[in-house]
Amino acid sequence: MKTTITTLLATTTLLLAQGPLTPPGAPAPTMKTLDQIEPRTPLIAGSPGVSINGSGTITISQSGSYYLTGNLSVTSGDGIFITASGVTLDLNGFTISSTSATPAGTAIDINASNISVSNGHILSGVTYDSGATGDQFSGSGISNGIDTNSTNYENIRLQNLSVQGVDFGGILCSNLDSTLVEFCTVTVCGFTGIRAGLVKHCSVENAGAEGILAREVSFCYAISVGSDGIDASNNAAYSTGVTSSTSTSSHGIRAGGNVINSVGQSSGGDGIRCLGNVLNSNGFTNGSGGGIDALNVSHSTGVAASAASNGIEAGFNVTSSYGFSNISKGIFAGGTVSNSYGVTNGTSSSSDGIHSVSGPVTASTGQTSGSGKGIWAALSISDSYGVSSTGDGLYGTTVTNSFGQTNSAASDGIFAFGTIANCRASNPSGAALDARIISASTAVNGTINASVAKVDGTP
Repeated sequence: MKTTITTLLATTTLLLAQGPLTPPGAPAPTMKTLDQIEPRTPLIAGSPGVSINGSGTITISQSGSYYLTGNLSVTSGDGIFITASGVTLDLNGFTISSTSATPAGTAIDINASNISVSNGHILSGVTYDSGATGDQFSGSGISNGIDTNSTNYENIRLQNLSVQGVDFGGILCSNLDSTLVEFCTVTVCGFTGIRAGLVKHCSVENAGAEGILAREVSFCYAISVGSDGIDASNNAAYSTGVTSSTSTSSHGIRAGGNVINSVGQSSGGDGIRCLGNVLNSNGFTNGSGGGIDALNVSHSTGVAASAASNGIEAGFNVTSSYGFSNISKGIFAGGTVSNSYGVTNGTSSSSDGIHSVSGPVTASTGQTSGSGKGIWAALSISDSYGVSSTGDGLYGTTVTNSFGQTNSAASDGIFAFGTIANCRASNPSGAALDARIISASTAVNGTINASVAKVDGTP
């Protein structure tokens, strides 16, 4: 037993006695510094590539990464003037302003390509007065927030910036695909709020011209007081465009391509006007335009609240949509109307709930308060409902599986140039059904006029 204990103690002593415990020195750094990863230059006098003039304007004349060290206030002219390409500028959360009595200069004046600016604010003293005569934008400070001064400068990226109270443009870049503005806000500017190739996650309020002018716009909100809320030469998605301008050429959203999951509102022109398709969107106007004007409209709502314009107007087809007009047609389509609802309060003979110029109408409802047609179709009407106060409820070439209603001796519940089949209609004052051939159909009220034949149980 003593031998075993002695052996264990000796072994323990050998295990513990492995050398000195004192470290050889202080731990050395194992990570690179921020300057080693991305060398950054402060915007102060004496820094390489940086010069400052008497009014406080900072000029960046060499490529590199720069950062603002505090709020910048100039007495006149530009705030920061970038003349070199390949510049990254971090405003570091600080604000650029001007004490100029009349708006002058640009807060960040970009005269090169390959520029990135982020994380800061531009504050000026221009305000908007909707009741003022003449120029409604007045005050002191800065003329432009950010301006690239050329339509040829490319690879411009502007992020996390705010611009407030400038006399002219908020953020003005070229509209090339390589220019991106995202997560920026512009509040009060006398001209365009944001202009760029791509604009994402931005907001503009009270812009004197277009709220947002770009190729592609997504996840944005823009209000214009003088032009389109959003003008996208390609597509607008998940965005809202509003204009308070009463001009017929000012639209809530204008797009050269498609409008998707968006809202457009206008006091002058169309709520939404686009050369492509409108999907899952709402267009509203209380001006002279229509609710939605597009090539095809699907799963959308268009409202023309005051003028003699259509709730929805489509060059081709309307699907699963609702159109309302206070005076003209609820839905006006060049092609097919399906699964849709068109309503008008108009009293004229041209005020139809649904009007299809060259296509069929299926599974839809049309309603008018006047002498227009509930549904007017150049071709067939099927599985639909049409009601008119004093005009035809349904009016088409052939009508099947539908119901038409009116209350006028001069009109029909359902009128067809060819055949009416499996329908019901009501007209207490005259003909409920009027066609060449009427098959398996019933007049709830009124008479049945078949110029050729009544077949399959039609009374």
